[in-house]
Amino acid sequence: MTHERSGRNEFGQELRRLREQAGLTQVQLAARLGYHHTYVSKIESGAREPRIAFAGKADDLLAAGGSLLAVATKIRARLCARAAASTGEASIPLPRAPRGADQPRLSLTRYVRLPAFGVICPSHGIDGCETPVPGRLAEVPGVDGLTVGAETLHGFAALLTTYLDADISEVAGDLAVPVEQALHTLMTLVPMARDAQADGLLQLAARYANLAGWLRVKRGQDGIAMTWLHRSVEWALASGGVATACEALSNMGVLAMIEGDAATALDYSNAAAAVDPNRRWTGVQAQLNQARAHAMLGDHREFARLSGAAR
Repeated sequence: MTHERSGRNEFGQELRRLREQAGLTQVQLAARLGYHHTYVSKIESGAREPRIAFAGKADDLLAAGGSLLAVATKIRARLCARAAASTGEASIPLPRAPRGADQPRLSLTRYVRLPAFGVICPSHGIDGCETPVPGRLAEVPGVDGLTVGAETLHGFAALLTTYLDADISEVAGDLAVPVEQALHTLMTLVPMARDAQADGLLQLAARYANLAGWLRVKRGQDGIAMTWLHRSVEWALASGGVATACEALSNMGVLAMIEGDAATALDYSNAAAAVDPNRRWTGVQAQLNQARAHAMLGDHREFARLSGAAR
């Protein structure tokens, strides 16, 4: 069974359970959502892919708490990943990696202990692991697409720590080049992985996309930066990477402020806070970004309130 078929079945079964729990027939649910009842029937049977718009409406109506939307987003992300693997680009093309001859010379250690630089091993989580650091992209196990497995996750995670370290250390050279080349390669591998490993690769793709977006901001290429950050949020939410989604939305807010759009910056800051209200650090970070946005809007009372609450 393909990932997409399995995902459709998972969505359909959950939709049926919630519908019956609410005491609704397929016809009644379809009428309230504005769809034909045959569409609901096909969704529940797994014959049709759920549209994101349908999933969002059903989630709200049936009080699913985001579960339906999360499954539908994961299905969509995997379909996009499959398109990227087969055609070299998704339905909305990924930005092309910039061409540059002055790629940075990275000082690579032999091993890295994860978590490091905020990168958590998708296989071992916060328990951590020690993994060798690839000297270059071609040395990441599985990049040939033949044997994508746990070592592929370790390789991309370890390589990402070197890029983050180089960005913090402001190593000379165009870091966007190797980061985006690695990201494009990673996304061709997602459809070849299985279950948790596919989710792990997508979590890493979200981290790479967030870094790629920030590097494009530093290049002054705000449009491409926003594209990468949007992808980061999409892939993070599809694979359970809540922290990455919050960070990417925060970066989108900063980018909006750089462009002088305080109202949009405030929207992104509010969205970052709403991803997971139970994480204290996301709330504090959101308050700081909201305070900055209110300062740009000239609302000094709200700025003082939010900055004081964050402090």
